[in-house]
Amino acid sequence: MKKIAFILLAVGFLMACSSDNDTDNNQMQNPIEIGEYSLVLNGAGFTEQRVELFNDTINFVGPGSLFAASDDFNNALSVIVPSSSEEAINTIEAYPENPMHPSGFEANTASFFMGEDVYRSENGTFELEAFEFNGDMCAVWTGNLNINFTLNGSGGETLNVTGTFEVFSEGCNSDN
Repeated sequence: MKKIAFILLAVGFLMACSSDNDTDNNQMQNPIEIGEYSLVLNGAGFTEQRVELFNDTINFVGPGSLFAASDDFNNALSVIVPSSSEEAINTIEAYPENPMHPSGFEANTASFFMGEDVYRSENGTFELEAFEFNGDMCAVWTGNLNINFTLNGSGGETLNVTGTFEVFSEGCNSDN
């Protein structure tokens, strides 16, 4: 339960911190580094906007595995899929208004955060193409995603996020 509280606190902290509160979210800067998540945003005022996110955690929470990532520009992604170390195409569903699991998370859902805006999943896929365990507690997840989100409470503004990921566990050497 402490891990869940820590993850929620970390996501809240990432959402609350902003280098410039007057910056329009639609005027994102180009990232300098290549992240573990290479994403493209369309809709909600974006056209082919590239975003690179860096792995914050892959953790096991009540309903499944939490994939969480963020960047220095106040963007963050969280996806919960059933825990598995096998290739799978997970169907992402609409984020429930009132999650049933005590953790507040629901399997097969996702959220995308841009500054103070919170987008919740409507539908899509999160495909785990490969899982490799390289020994010495090093695991690598690779795959792609294509998720449609709506702005929380707007009932209409949609955001499509597509991209790929290659995420290393904390047990991997920094050389990977």
